[in-house]
Amino acid sequence: MKKIVAFVVLLAGINCQTAWAQLQAKQDPLAQKILDVMGKKYKTLQSYKATYSQTFQANDGKTLDEQKGEILVKGKKFNLKLNNQVLVCDGNTLWSYVRDAKELNISDYQPEEGEITPTNIYTMYQNGFKYMMIGEVKDKGKVFQVVDLEPDDRNKEILKVRLYVGKADQILHKWIIYERGTNNRQVFEITKFTANAAAPESSFSFDKKVYPVKTQTDLR
Repeated sequence: MKKIVAFVVLLAGINCQTAWAQLQAKQDPLAQKILDVMGKKYKTLQSYKATYSQTFQANDGKTLDEQKGEILVKGKKFNLKLNNQVLVCDGNTLWSYVRDAKELNISDYQPEEGEITPTNIYTMYQNGFKYMMIGEVKDKGKVFQVVDLEPDDRNKEILKVRLYVGKADQILHKWIIYERGTNNRQVFEITKFTANAAAPESSFSFDKKVYPVKTQTDLR
């Protein structure tokens, strides 16, 4: 799962209202307002579809690798297509398919606590993260509000996540995941976003007619 979201990765509800209320007092109120508005915006959507670029960078900014992806999200369900991999989840089961090897792994979908997933990137700040407003930047005629998230657990591989939220549309347009220790980073940038995109249930079930399978491993 970490490779999945090493995605988009973009992405877990409040486990305890009391703990959340206590945590709020320690947070940057301006950052919280931006994140709350963004979270509410996504929660009003029945579904969404996004195409994005993912760039792996060294700590000096040098590009190590890059790929493009497309994701369809509906509640806890998602369909994620990468260069050589397809990930399909119905909320309970995860199908992970490698295109060139025609290899399929099936497992229970059990994301770890605090893990960034395709379905929690816009609410992850609510549990286990401190957040701070960094400022505003303008790019390609749009203004983005920049917020840093830092995990409370200093043992996590993630040092911080930097979010770029559109000031006009409250949509998450870009995020950067910084790796603890190396400061290597993964940069995700949305190139196209469709709110309330068509999301038939068939999109969240693996179809062997579309993706022929040579080797299958069931890990459930």
